[in-house]
Amino acid sequence: MNGEKYCSIRDLEQLETYLNEYVKEEGMFHAEINEEVKEILNFSEEELKSLSAGDLYIASCLVTTYSTYVSYRLGHHNSILKWCVNIINKLVAKQASQYDKYMKYEQKKELIIMEDSFAVKVDQARQHAEYKVEMIKEKLQDLRSYSDRLERLGRIRNYDPSR
Repeated sequence: MNGEKYCSIRDLEQLETYLNEYVKEEGMFHAEINEEVKEILNFSEEELKSLSAGDLYIASCLVTTYSTYVSYRLGHHNSILKWCVNIINKLVAKQASQYDKYMKYEQKKELIIMEDSFAVKVDQARQHAEYKVEMIKEKLQDLRSYSDRLERLGRIRNYDPSR
């Protein structure tokens, strides 16, 4: 059985278009890639030592704003991942009865995916989205942590400028 009768990759493209339009309509996306953040993320020890409390607060704000952009990208890829998982689950549910009822679900799932060219494409998209979600989550944690550190350093410098 071919999954393309059930759904199509165009649906994934439509999902991406919908997500982009939704974000624009709701005014949720207000941050972009910022070249200044690259510089901030690559500050040397000497550069960090030379920054005033005000400069550190500004740097912290810029990193926080950039993390908003990264959060938006995370949500985008999470939606794609959920769509892929949902489609695969539906395909498996529809075709599971063709296999021995004592066969493990994971085995049925892999066999169904291997036998259906559409399911193979969806599974590849799932793997790609899963990778991006994990990578972005880690980057987001790093950005938030760095922003917090810059702010803390700014507070310390505010009270004791010699530090």
